[in-house]
Amino acid sequence: MISVVMPAYNAAATIADQLEALCRNVLDAPWELIVADNGSTDETAQLALSYADRLPLRIVDASARRGPGAARNIGVAAARAPFIAFCDADDLVADDWLPLTRAALNVDEFVAIGTLTVPTPYTSRHYTEAVAATVAGPVRELPGLIHCATSQMAVRTNVFHEVGGFDELFLADEDTDFCCRVQLAGHPLVPHPEILVTIRQRSRFRDAVRQRFQWGRHRGAFRHKYQAVSRVLAEAAPVVSSAAGSGHQAQEAANRDRESTQAETSPEDTNSRTEPRRLLNAPVARIGRLKQRLRQGQRVSTVVRGSVVHTVRRTTDGVRTVMQIKIPWALMEGAYKAGALLARMDASGPQLDAGVARRYLESRDR
Repeated sequence: MISVVMPAYNAAATIADQLEALCRNVLDAPWELIVADNGSTDETAQLALSYADRLPLRIVDASARRGPGAARNIGVAAARAPFIAFCDADDLVADDWLPLTRAALNVDEFVAIGTLTVPTPYTSRHYTEAVAATVAGPVRELPGLIHCATSQMAVRTNVFHEVGGFDELFLADEDTDFCCRVQLAGHPLVPHPEILVTIRQRSRFRDAVRQRFQWGRHRGAFRHKYQAVSRVLAEAAPVVSSAAGSGHQAQEAANRDRESTQAETSPEDTNSRTEPRRLLNAPVARIGRLKQRLRQGQRVSTVVRGSVVHTVRRTTDGVRTVMQIKIPWALMEGAYKAGALLARMDASGPQLDAGVARRYLESRDR
């Protein structure tokens, strides 16, 4: 059995799409869907209830404590299964997301799922068509550890309770904090790029600015919490990189396998898996080199980095790159830095002891 936990807050505009996607998933074992309503004032709960005849659905009142971490903790507390998979009310899981996630949790305790991002004007890195799949990335402050978003996360229930669930003080970056604590407790995060979920980014400028501010504020709180742990891991960085780098190597190998599988897949097979699978054919940008690999026949593509837009255009004379400042992105970067500054001014949150990192390194050495 597996429990799917979906936090929701004023998600009436998007939750039906996610529920329809879950209806398309077929699992040959019992499962349950827990919608943790975090105090919605719209028709989120009513829309979810309308799917009760099509999904094994329960709605849990998660309004006692606000925030995404609190909603997920309340949802997991109501779960009955030994496996937990998280999904968001504004995303879209692939048609085989549920059976593949359950199969992954049979093998690994902590799983990172592949994501596809639908581009908007306010995504941090967007292209004119679509964004290629990503799974997990390194945590800059903690060498050797990787992280993923909560919407691409699955974990065994006993592991979730072992680390105490999500830190409800974080209204953003709670996913990175959770990933780090689970790995420090001895449970590696294993990438599974064959499982896919499509993520929607903020489409309104005001919402995107608010999100960037929260990211900056809670990233600063994250650095404060892991200050002692970061020092220990940084000192042992070469050892950690060789011992804990298997997650990155697994992801790269899986990506290579996925690309080779795509090359061998017929158009009929590719179209059989709905939109998330088809998005994998998107062009990939070399953002760090300010260079875009244009597909055959493609004339223009756009990459956003910080507040600068890099437009790559194919002309009769070759390929030209044009840079220009994007005012909305400049404001969003300012919001992020303002949040980070506020976090540095308020360094009163709890910190993890350096002994956590030392025990982690000792267990890796064994």
